Amino acid sequence: MKIIFRSQISRSAEDRQKNFNGGSTAAFSPYKTLIRAHGILRDSMADEARGDADGKVLAAAQHIVNSIATSTSAADDMMRILSGFDNRFAAILTSASGESEPSDESSLAAAERLLCMSEESSSEFLLGENGSSFLSAVDDVISISDSTDSADMRCRADTLLQSAMSWLEDQLRHIMFRYAVPLDVFSLESFISRPFIPSTSDNGEQKGFHESRITEDRMGPANLLQKPEIIHPDAIRISKEIADRMILSGYTKELCQVYISVRREILDDYVSALGVCRLSVEEVQKMEYTVLCEKMKNWSKAVRLIVKALIILENELCEQVFASADDPKIECFVEITRGCIIPLLSFGDAVAISQPSPEKLFGILEMYEAVNDVNPDLHVLFVGNSGKSVLDEADDILRSLGTAAYRILSEFIDMIQKETQRKPVQGGGIHHLTFYVMDYAGLLVDHHSLLDSILSERIEFIGECSNDYENMTPFGHRLLLLLSNLESHIVESSKLYEDEALKYVFLMNNMLYIATKVKESVIRTLVGDHWVRRRQGLVRQYSMRYLRASWIGVLSYLKDDGIGMNSSSRNASKAAIKEKFKNFNLSFEEIHRTQSNWIVPDPQLREELRISISEKVIPAYRGFVGRFGGQLDSVRHAAKYVKYTPEDIENHLAHLFEGSVALPNHLWRILTL
Repeated sequence: MKIIFRSQISRSAEDRQKNFNGGSTAAFSPYKTLIRAHGILRDSMADEARGDADGKVLAAAQHIVNSIATSTSAADDMMRILSGFDNRFAAILTSASGESEPSDESSLAAAERLLCMSEESSSEFLLGENGSSFLSAVDDVISISDSTDSADMRCRADTLLQSAMSWLEDQLRHIMFRYAVPLDVFSLESFISRPFIPSTSDNGEQKGFHESRITEDRMGPANLLQKPEIIHPDAIRISKEIADRMILSGYTKELCQVYISVRREILDDYVSALGVCRLSVEEVQKMEYTVLCEKMKNWSKAVRLIVKALIILENELCEQVFASADDPKIECFVEITRGCIIPLLSFGDAVAISQPSPEKLFGILEMYEAVNDVNPDLHVLFVGNSGKSVLDEADDILRSLGTAAYRILSEFIDMIQKETQRKPVQGGGIHHLTFYVMDYAGLLVDHHSLLDSILSERIEFIGECSNDYENMTPFGHRLLLLLSNLESHIVESSKLYEDEALKYVFLMNNMLYIATKVKESVIRTLVGDHWVRRRQGLVRQYSMRYLRASWIGVLSYLKDDGIGMNSSSRNASKAAIKEKFKNFNLSFEEIHRTQSNWIVPDPQLREELRISISEKVIPAYRGFVGRFGGQLDSVRHAAKYVKYTPEDIENHLAHLFEGSVALPNHLWRILTL
């Protein structure tokens, strides 16, 4: 009331006089009273200063109060002014107020003046110094409306209350918009990285979420992260003051309507700032794959930020604003957040029912993981029947995404089995499907725990499950089926080769690549070491079959069969020897020319093959040249038959399996000219 009095003394003299006497200029003159009061107080204080007038000041003040008691509003103001002169005047103020409580009429008049002032003031009125006075006046009107026996007085109070509530609605809307804090994604990410526990009341009932304390022993005081704000703290305090009075006045419905509309709009803006927009099933179906992948990835991140940060902070805000009433708090929170969460989750449903493809699986798994991660938070936040629709929607999306992931994985495994190959891979290299499937399997194992959860009710065994696989996880069985189908496809593709040796090179390359990828990844822990050892054994078998198919014919020309050693058959022997060298040269050169263009990408396997060939060919060739090469020294054009030294053979073998090395021309090295 002190502020009101100061504002009044700036008006015209007539207005000041009317305000002091309740509207009648003839009732009394405040100026005369003030002049008289000034004289009395001056004389009394002078006497008191001389020590010969004890109590005269208080008596003078009491006389002034009694003289202006005909106007309650002015008397209240005067008593507060007097209390500012001397603390002893507060006793008079207390005594006067105890003897004569302000009437309902004067309280309503004061409230009317404040309401008029507030309507003419800026939108920041409640946050200013007059805010508390206005709220106190509203409390008085509420009290009068509830307690008065006068129908006229109650009607007047209700009318005034209606105007006050309408103005408070506007104030609440303005304050919550004006003091909403812009979205800070970094602070939200930091916020969700810390543990949270449900807040409980003294009786053990759950109230909501609050941040777990981070101990200084672990983080240190300088490293404590500040909780992000979605609205300024002063705005929360004023919003609570408004909510308390609107609820007490019976305007809960209007309060909820304005609060929900404002907070929903702000929350929608936050969601849009995170890059999440509402998309129909048709829009998702038509979206390019790269664009869809980016949106799926962004959606997974946004779901965690929205539920684990924004929704939790929104719940805390509701608890603060609606601390005096649980029902409005729950209603507002659910209505605000449901309008955000259900459209958000609908994108997951649109993706789940879209056209399946192997590339979508990993985005769907990330989405499933995100929803699965926030689902416990949702069940804590949305309790009772009001939140059931949100929980049901989240559970449905989780099932839809899980079903979509299972369907894509199953179709991918079947696709590998049904894949047909029309042309063999050039040079016996690694099949493109082998690369693709093993890379795909490597990405799958990053989600093996999640896939185990999805597949737990859909286990399919591969034939009769042996003891080696009886303890395998659900995803392990699916992975084993995928690898089995890939191996079957590789074996079928090898049948396209007409060259038997090249067939085994192809099988070696692909089986070794599969075994190596499994051995070097988490796949090994899922299928077991025994599986890897069996594939390594297959590679050795294919290697031996390659040697037999490729080099047994060459080595046959280095045997002594059909070569006579006595003098009578010398001419026949030389002819046979020349034929043997000639056939060996042609066969070796053909193999070298052909197999230099074959591919063995694994350096260790390539070197092992060269060593195995050398160990069989070079000793046999060296022995044959030692036994029969000298017999051709006298033969015309001997270098035409004995074209290579053992070292030349070894050098040629070093060029095998590199894919693009041509056979160099070698001249017979004449040892003696």
